Amino acid sequence: MTDEELNPQEIFWRDLYPFLLDHGYQLRPRFRPGWIPSWRGTNKSSMFFEDSHVLPHPKTIDAVRLSDNKEVFIKRVEKASSEVDINIYLNNPSLRSDPSNHAVPVLDILIGNDTYDFLVMPVLRFFNDPPFVFVDEVLDFIQQTLEGLVFLHRVGVAHRDCSDLNLMFDATALFPTGFHPSEQQVERSGYGLIRNILNRSDVLSAMRYYFTDFGISTYFKDASQPRLVTGNHGQDTELPELSDTVPYDPFQSDIFILGNVYKTCLIDVYSNLSFLEPLSHEMTKPAPRSRPTAEESLAAFHDIVQEQNRISLRWMLLESNITRSVRLKRHLHSMRREISRFAKRIFGFPTGLILLASVTVASFVYGPRNIISRISDTFRRRP
Repeated sequence: MTDEELNPQEIFWRDLYPFLLDHGYQLRPRFRPGWIPSWRGTNKSSMFFEDSHVLPHPKTIDAVRLSDNKEVFIKRVEKASSEVDINIYLNNPSLRSDPSNHAVPVLDILIGNDTYDFLVMPVLRFFNDPPFVFVDEVLDFIQQTLEGLVFLHRVGVAHRDCSDLNLMFDATALFPTGFHPSEQQVERSGYGLIRNILNRSDVLSAMRYYFTDFGISTYFKDASQPRLVTGNHGQDTELPELSDTVPYDPFQSDIFILGNVYKTCLIDVYSNLSFLEPLSHEMTKPAPRSRPTAEESLAAFHDIVQEQNRISLRWMLLESNITRSVRLKRHLHSMRREISRFAKRIFGFPTGLILLASVTVASFVYGPRNIISRISDTFRRRP
């Protein structure tokens, strides 16, 4: 099937176009009845035309809210699931106003046919797209998601599938000129910086991470009753207790799943996140009762971060498999960034002098051959 043909999932949304339009949401040209590819007859590649973007995820589609031209995502939800009810609960004003509520905001609910209803949500990106660049960006993500898990558990909701594909964030601040909702993964440059957009650390206060997809979540209204479930659905197949027959505690499962995200997507990828290994180790213990609670995990995270050298927490991330030359570039960039930060705050140095100052000072104090070994001292833990 070519990009000139709609696949079956796209046809589903095209046929829904009149219904969504009646409710104030317009799909992009590709999904409108009677669509003709705009590149047809131009002798140009379809990749240069917006309507060649296929639907990346069959259950969700991007749209424009006509009342204010805001881009949104619309998700189809089976009526048989409790997803709509849980989202309504988590988005009631008393819970939505809590800053620790990191459940995805629901902007609208459209009551559909006998099979599906539809949730309208902000346009979000996967939590690691674009990739993290600095250590403090990762720490912000971990803190927000642990705070969010504490909140969910406090109000009686076990997510049960809080793995990587269900952790997303509002990336609006990173893309001053916007981005297409179906845009694919953003790549790093040779230095490890992100091309043509801001880094998260530039707008850290604007970063907001969310738990999405409450399709298999469970709400326990009465905390005094046993809180057990069965079922082996979910992204994380490493969760030991999954079973269709033996009941298990889904709150303890959430701890494992989130801890496994930290381990597999972050700690195992970046060598200078190894200080977080004790956290992921405790959260992913095979025996559910041996794992900490969400509150205990958050407290342990704060304790671990408090023990680290402050500068190391602002350093560039270092993948375990990068070359020595790339590692050197990132160390030097991090040094320049720290000197720039200090100089601008204390002395008001002109920006153009920062690079020269960083290289000169490092070479003079440490000697050219010892720069890297001295940089490594930055990452030593406090006694």
